[in-house]
Amino acid sequence: GYFDDAEQDEIDIRPPVTFGKRYEKFGLALALAGIAFCQGLGWWHWRLARRTDAAGFLHRPADELRHSLRVWPLAVERQIARIRAEVKRLPALPRTDQAARAEVLRREVTGSLRLDPLNWELRWERLWLDLAFSSNLERTIAEAWHVVRLNRLQTQIPLRLARHFAASNPALASEFLQAAMIDSPAALRV
Repeated sequence: GYFDDAEQDEIDIRPPVTFGKRYEKFGLALALAGIAFCQGLGWWHWRLARRTDAAGFLHRPADELRHSLRVWPLAVERQIARIRAEVKRLPALPRTDQAARAEVLRREVTGSLRLDPLNWELRWERLWLDLAFSSNLERTIAEAWHVVRLNRLQTQIPLRLARHFAASNPALASEFLQAAMIDSPAALRV
C-alpha cells in the first residue's frame, strides 16, 4: 500500500557535492597537515638541539635551534635558547666579528619580539646582548628601562642592572636601585 510507495518516492534533500567543495575540503586538510608537519619538524630539531651525545657534548645546538625556528618561528622560547647557544659560540670569533654577529642576533631577536612584543625574557636576553656587545649606550639604557617596566615585580632585574652599572655609571645604578621594589634586605643579595 501506501508505505511501499513512500520508499520509492523518497527525495534526497542533501545538496550535491560539487567539484569545488571537494577540493576546498582537501585543501584545508592539506594545510592543516602542513602546519602539523612544520610543528613536528620544529620540535624534532628542538629535541636534537637538547640531546647530548655519549661524551656529553651538545649536538650542534645553535644550528639545530636555527633549523627549528626556520620551520616554526612562533616558538619564542626556542629563540631564547638559540640566542644563548649563539652567544656561547661568540668567544671563538675575533672581536670585530663578535660585534657584527651580535648585531645580526639582535636583529633576529627584534624580529621575534614582533611575534611576542611583551615577552620580557626575550627582551632580557636582547638587553644582555646589548650590554655585552653594543656600542650604543643610549639604546641599551632605554632597553634596560623597558625591561624593568615590563616586569616591575621582579626585583632581581633592576638589582642586576644596578650591579652592572655600579662601576661605570653610579647615578644610573642608583636609579635602578630606586626602581627595585625591595621589601626585605634579603632581596639585596644578588
